[in-house]
Amino acid sequence: MFTMYIIQQPIDRFVSWIPRQIGWTILLFAGIGFVSDITVTVFEIKKILAQLRIMKEITAKLRELSDSVGEEISDKTIEMIAKSEKGRKEYEELKEKYHALRYEKTFTHKRITTAFPHLKLEKNYHFSHKLKNDKK
Repeated sequence: MFTMYIIQQPIDRFVSWIPRQIGWTILLFAGIGFVSDITVTVFEIKKILAQLRIMKEITAKLRELSDSVGEEISDKTIEMIAKSEKGRKEYEELKEKYHALRYEKTFTHKRITTAFPHLKLEKNYHFSHKLKNDKK
């Protein structure tokens, strides 16, 4: 009731003061702005999801690489040395791609993380934290 008697009356007087043509024009532009904002947000969320999918694939490849290096240690020490140099190079390339995707944030991405501060965009926090520490 408070809203109806105290707040609604001044708003009603102000809106009735605006000419009908101008009111419809303002409403049209507000609607266009709303629809365009939703569209941009949806496309940015799709982009973020695609980046997360790529990051997950990189994580899986890195885990496979780590497992293969571990198996090589037990099987053939000399071959492992040769492959570890190749593996280290591939590891660095994948880590750079991961960091590029992880830390690239657009305006909309920042806006979404500000709106939802408890949203975890990565399931593999420990893995990304380890990579972050490796970069230092």
